[in-house]
Amino acid sequence: CLRTVERNWAYNDTIRYYELLSESPTPYAYYGTMNLGRIYWKHGQYEKAGVLFKAALEMEKDSESNWNNLGGYYLYKKDYE
Repeated sequence: CLRTVERNWAYNDTIRYYELLSESPTPYAYYGTMNLGRIYWKHGQYEKAGVLFKAALEMEKDSESNWNNLGGYYLYKKDYE
């Protein structure tokens, strides 16, 4: 019963869920970090999103979707190089 309550506590808040996932020592931490960055991007917090996109890139260097996220971030910053 307690485990169900704890799981629902995390699952009912998207930001909390991805924060917990990004901090966890699992191979899925990359997805938590990248998706948390996407949420911040959607809410206009571009600097927070950029930090998370860079952290996700360190975890998974071959992710095409994260390269796309970073491209959007650098386009926003007008850093074309």
